[in-house]
Amino acid sequence: MVKTAAQVTPAEMAVYLATARRRKAQEDQDVTCRRARAWALARRAATLLREQFGATRVVLFGSLVYEDGFTLFLENLARADEES
Repeated sequence: MVKTAAQVTPAEMAVYLATARRRKAQEDQDVTCRRARAWALARRAATLLREQFGATRVVLFGSLVYEDGFTLFLENLARADEES
């Protein structure tokens, strides 16, 4: 049977809080790792777009700037069927 908040003992609350803190720390670490991987991917994509496709400007904006995921804005990108 589920306990109400009034029925939870201090020891049970301590266990709950410790578990919640561990989960939050793990989630924070996971987010940090995902952000680092996303930034690395965005940098690689920008380099590829400049070197392989002649993009003169690659701008990162959107979610990665704030949280995770990203969008790139490109200028002067050569078409795939054009010769450099």
